[in-house]
Amino acid sequence: MDTTETLNGTYFYHGHDNVTKEELFWLIFLESFSNRAGIEIETAATIFVGKPIIPKRKVLGSKGDRTSIASKMSRRIFKDAKLPNNLKIPTIAYGQVRNTNQIATIVGRWVPYLG
Repeated sequence: MDTTETLNGTYFYHGHDNVTKEELFWLIFLESFSNRAGIEIETAATIFVGKPIIPKRKVLGSKGDRTSIASKMSRRIFKDAKLPNNLKIPTIAYGQVRNTNQIATIVGRWVPYLG
């Protein structure tokens, strides 16, 4: 089964089974983007999870009105975990270099650049 097929309301696509219609859209979208750009599909996925596409509420002092999937998920997974010995890693946020020791912030900001 190398083609897209419907199986009990879910889809099969290139070795992925039980795929919903939303997941099928993203699989085809990322595959097409990576082929067009000449990059690996994993690279295309990391670029897109790093794009600020999720709206967030505006708070006093915040510069952006959107956040990325990588940022949301890294903050959910790592919560308040910090690097040992107060080690700080530089990250880029809103065109400025900022140092932080929070693992979630580091992962959320570096994922798009690793892509």
